[in-house]
Amino acid sequence: MLLLKVLAQQPGGIGLSQIARLSKLHHTTVHRLLSTLVAGGLVDWRRDDRRYRLGLGLLELAGALVENLDIRNVARPALLGLARATGETVHLAALERHEMVFLDRVDGVQPVTLRTRVGFRAPVHVTAVGKAVLAFSEPGSVARLLREVPLARYTPNTITDHESFLAHLALIRRRGYAVDHEEHRLTIRCVGAPIFDHLGAPIAALSIAGPMFRLSQRRIREVAGLVKETAAGVSRALGYRGASSVPPLARGAATNSQERGRRMRNAPRASR
Repeated sequence: MLLLKVLAQQPGGIGLSQIARLSKLHHTTVHRLLSTLVAGGLVDWRRDDRRYRLGLGLLELAGALVENLDIRNVARPALLGLARATGETVHLAALERHEMVFLDRVDGVQPVTLRTRVGFRAPVHVTAVGKAVLAFSEPGSVARLLREVPLARYTPNTITDHESFLAHLALIRRRGYAVDHEEHRLTIRCVGAPIFDHLGAPIAALSIAGPMFRLSQRRIREVAGLVKETAAGVSRALGYRGASSVPPLARGAATNSQERGRRMRNAPRASR
């Protein structure tokens, strides 16, 4: 963070020795940190003048942050309405790497509720929100996640086999919603549905959560349609204009998002 602040004050770029002097860090330490930042696209290094500048990767991060902040504002009325309609706690979450980050929560009126704090992170494969997002993500992204992240077991109900998990995602795509059957915490069940942006990318999901004695199989079937309808309403508010509340697949939207990032990184130097 210190190095980024130093670079932010030098729009024309700055050399390694100057960065070390301004940051009061050892030359070797600065070089190691900058190498990591360059690899991540957060800092740009040009061979012609051997200067470091802020990279376009920061714009991508800032854009993601703005989108998450915007989605909270857009989704808030829908979350309130779903909590009133079901009496259960409602969550809004977005995928970050291999975890779901909970962005917002509206408590239900029921005496026993799940109080997940905002900012809480949970493994993507054991949550209704996570599975809802993955089910409509670009297949290559899902395959890469499964290669990089083990499907750790949290309860006896956790799906840990890749083939079974992919079949489960296919089921979610067909019915348009996901269910966490005590896969993360025993006695807790959740019903979630994906939220799509204007390009059809699954950028988040919302869910209701409650104890298994209230969210019976029958009750899950009863509220699933309302969860899907609520998520579809948020998607429309974000500009999604799909033919149905849940598209048959993300239609390469995740790939499109990655392509937008590549175009930004490959933009001509003069546009920076």
